[in-house]
Amino acid sequence: MSELKPCPFCGGEASTTDNTVGCDTCGAMMFSAPGKQDDHWNRRPPCAACAVMMSALEEIADTLEEDGSFHASVKAIREEMARAIAASGDGEVGDG
Repeated sequence: MSELKPCPFCGGEASTTDNTVGCDTCGAMMFSAPGKQDDHWNRRPPCAACAVMMSALEEIADTLEEDGSFHASVKAIREEMARAIAASGDGEVGDG
């Protein structure tokens, strides 16, 4: 087994049981086949809603950059979502 990534919701440490992997801090968890917990936890794809939001934020950011009124909070949200998607594994949107 490889090292588990931090929880995507709270940043807490994760641990496994025979058929689950989850966060020791906030309780987020997922079922997984024995021996596959680390792979499933570490490569969980971003949800489709995250990808849609990221796309919308990119459009907003591009528009705001064009007229010179780019707002720092929009930039911070955009960057954080990009980091979350990149940290989720291969960066492709999953089924859910």
